[in-house]
This record gives sequence, C-alpha cells and structure tokens, in this order.
Amino acid sequence: MATFVPVWLVALYARDSGVPISWLGPIWAAANDIVAIGSILSDRVRQAHGTSHPSSGQCSAHRRWYFGMGLSHLLWGFVFYFAFCVSRGLVAPVLAHAEQTEIPSGDRASLVSLRSLVFRMTFVAIGPAVGWAIDPHGQHRILIILGIGFVFSAGAAIVPLKRAPGGPRALDAQFPSLE
Repeated sequence: MATFVPVWLVALYARDSGVPISWLGPIWAAANDIVAIGSILSDRVRQAHGTSHPSSGQCSAHRRWYFGMGLSHLLWGFVFYFAFCVSRGLVAPVLAHAEQTEIPSGDRASLVSLRSLVFRMTFVAIGPAVGWAIDPHGQHRILIILGIGFVFSAGAAIVPLKRAPGGPRALDAQFPSLE
C-alpha cells in the first residue's frame, strides 16, 4: 500500500507542480519502465541481500521518499516518485516468490485472493480519507503524514517476522533463485 498511494496521487502531484497534462502519459510510461527494471533486478538483490532485506529495508526508504515528495516540488518530487517505482519493482517479485514457496498449493489461491482483498479493502479505507485530507491541508503535508504512518505500520508488521523461529534469515535459505 505504501508504494501504491504515490501512484494514485501522481496525477494530482503533477498538476499541483505545474506539469502540463500532456506529460502525464510519458510520466506513466517512464514509471512503468522503472518498475520493470526493478523487477528485472529483484532476484539479484534477493541473492545479494536475502529475502527479508528488500522488504524490511523499504521501511526506512519509504519514509525518505514520502518526505522527499512532501517537501519538494516538480523535478525532485518526481525523483522520489520514481524511487517508489523502483521499490515496487524490486519488492513485489521477491514477496510473490516467497508467497508461492511458503503457501501450500492447496491453500495458495485462497490466501492470494485474501491478500488481494485486504489490499483493496485497505485502499477503500484510506483512499477517500487521503483525498479528503488533501483538500484542506494540501498533499505535501499529507504525504509526510502518510510516510510516518506507513513506516510505523510496516515496522509493526515486520516485528512478528523477526520473532518467527529462525527469524527472517531462516526464510532466505528456503527460497531458490528465480533464474
């Protein structure tokens, strides 16, 4: 969710930064190319740093990127937006592979569907709230608040993983290369 909200807000961010509407298509295309490059590199990152690093390392990075988008305008704001795109490309394949490896095949479809449902329900809950908060307070302030909130929620989600038997490093040995 932390990397999805900036994707949802990028058109508004561009408009408020004075970017011509005709540039939105190229911005979207560049963002998707950057996601693809991150995806291509994701297995190398996983091999070098393990399965847990791409996920847990993003908590700190997301804070910086939300603050970066919240505190800057135009060019620098889009640099931070594209950093989110790299993150989406790096982390999603690693987590999808871990999910496919860890979940028994008989339960996989149900659990993947539940994860998707929770994601959508979360967005239904926070999407309108973010939109309503942006109107009176401006998106830059709300981006900073979201960054703080996502870092705390991601940190809270990682704590149980670190407490799991063997910790996150035990998971790294279970996931073979994607090559």
